[in-house]
Amino acid sequence: MFDTGEYDVTLQIPTDNYVALNFYPHDLKPIKQYLKQINVRDEKTLIVLFGGFQCLQEHDFWIDPINEFCRNNKNPLILFNGKLSNDSSMPNIKFLYKKISMFELVSNFYWSDSECNKEWLADCFRIKNKKFYWASTKDWYTRRYILSGLIQNDLLDEGFVNYKCLFTDIPSNWLKDNVHPSLIDKIEHECNLISKHIPLPHLDDTVEFMQTDVNFYLDSCLGIVTDTFYEQGVFFSEKVFHAMNYLQLFFYIGHQGSLQHLKNVGYEIFDDIIDVSYDNIAEPGARLIAARQSLLDFLSQPIEKIRQLYEKKLPAIIHNKNHVQQQRPDLEFTNTIQNYLNEH
Repeated sequence: MFDTGEYDVTLQIPTDNYVALNFYPHDLKPIKQYLKQINVRDEKTLIVLFGGFQCLQEHDFWIDPINEFCRNNKNPLILFNGKLSNDSSMPNIKFLYKKISMFELVSNFYWSDSECNKEWLADCFRIKNKKFYWASTKDWYTRRYILSGLIQNDLLDEGFVNYKCLFTDIPSNWLKDNVHPSLIDKIEHECNLISKHIPLPHLDDTVEFMQTDVNFYLDSCLGIVTDTFYEQGVFFSEKVFHAMNYLQLFFYIGHQGSLQHLKNVGYEIFDDIIDVSYDNIAEPGARLIAARQSLLDFLSQPIEKIRQLYEKKLPAIIHNKNHVQQQRPDLEFTNTIQNYLNEH
């Protein structure tokens, strides 16, 4: 078994002759030093570089050295990446490269492991008193821009918002590095408007998502998800899958094409009741602005209307829960390795 060291997840590797190492973004720059730490028993030793909980952007500066390593070593090598989209400049690779979504497993694990979840099923379809639930421990431009819209439209009291700011990246060069110059001032102005409100009063004293009171989910119709990686690529953390597991509608803000990816793999994205056209916008700033407007349009409706929409979409909400519960990336990990070993 390979202990990933993340979220209590262990993964089965179907051989005793292997070396498995976690592969993080900070390992990419000193990649040659990273590769030197790999110690193999013999030429048949399987090498697993596991970045399944990471969003590793694909660049020649780290892929080329791994290619060179594989040319100089006969060992089978597999690299797992949690980023699900491809960079257009993806180079030719000499190793098995697998994209894998691990956070369905994380969400399912903590949902089933939580003691309170054994008691909530009978109460999960109760009348919702709040329109939405949104939690963030990190204060980033993408998230603060959304929060500014909620505050300016007097929506905080109509939902649960846990905006704790345990880490902030404001001010920083994020806007200059990622957003078109014509949109920087608009987004920065909106973020600065609410500086005096940051951080918001905490709804609880928890830090880890697995400690969250399930009533925040059960008493709200919509889960707002502003995901960890916004401009680096399609990558899903546990947040959107928690919304599914706790039978919520969800509003997802992430990289271009994220919602389309969810739809392609069988999830309902509620595009008949929510305008998700922002998901098609490539430019990060324009996508963020359009996403916020769509969210505000949806939340501007009376709670009675949002409850009606929730009831209308209940079959799809239940479908999402069933679908996420069926996902087994741990088996996908093991089967990928087994098939690769069979070929070698």
